[in-house]
Amino acid sequence: MPELHYPDPPLADGDVRLRPYRSADLDALVRELSDPSISRWTNVPAGYGPAEGHAFLTHVEPQRLAGRALTLAIGDTLHGAVGLTDVNWRDRRAEVGYWVAVSQRGRGLATRAVRLFSTWALTEAGFERLDLYANPANEPSQRVAEGAGFTREGLLRKLRYRQGEREDLYVFSRLPSDI
Repeated sequence: MPELHYPDPPLADGDVRLRPYRSADLDALVRELSDPSISRWTNVPAGYGPAEGHAFLTHVEPQRLAGRALTLAIGDTLHGAVGLTDVNWRDRRAEVGYWVAVSQRGRGLATRAVRLFSTWALTEAGFERLDLYANPANEPSQRVAEGAGFTREGLLRKLRYRQGEREDLYVFSRLPSDI
């Protein structure tokens, strides 16, 4: 698999700046990912602590170099993250995921970060399709997807396991023609 490269120049739109993670992000990462609403809607485990944060930060670069995932921090001070996972180079597609600190929600930060990042992925990083999944009960995430230019395609019933149970997920997509 090809290596995933960091955006060069770094992505910013005046309000949002995306950057690689730093080891100095550990305390903020643990603090923000301890928020129960993040583990409610994502695969971040409840009780996220320093060991989980350190393991994540240790694996960011090897995953990027192996072409499997690319995750960027939102803001000079860690306010969230946006990234590509489940990269499929043969089909030139990947899944977009994100989270935002509780103190930053409701300000459009997630929408701007996802739009900025997905536009780069579709125009500069070589992807031809991006998927974004949202639980039907997670209306804010659905609004982020649509606000960032993704199209709702349908409901995938019992798509995957999260926290020991299968969950339904809406699938949204964004293509180069959507930009």
